[in-house]
Amino acid sequence: IGALTKKLAGVTKEKEAEAAQRAKLEEEGVRSDERMRALRKKAAALDGRSKAESLAERERERERDRQRDATSLVERERDRERDATVEELRAERVQLMTEIDIKEEECHMLGAMVSR
Repeated sequence: IGALTKKLAGVTKEKEAEAAQRAKLEEEGVRSDERMRALRKKAAALDGRSKAESLAERERERERDRQRDATSLVERERDRERDATVEELRAERVQLMTEIDIKEEECHMLGAMVSR
């Protein structure tokens, strides 16, 4: 039970750390993308780029966004799997605790029988 508790605590701590890191990275990515778009717009205005080039650049940005969304889906699936593992460990812990309670009660009953 102690090992399961430690494992559960470790998995939970790891999950929280990964979620915080992922949120931080996503936030940085969003800020970087916004800054990049602003700079591209400014550069386009200064360069006098053609409409076709601007449209192609926007399409490339959309494709990068789609790829980022796909990566996010993979991470969410990994989180779901980790959550399932945590729930399995919790259920196993509850079962073991119940078994321990039953065994303790049996020991008390046997102790009472022996003392008579």
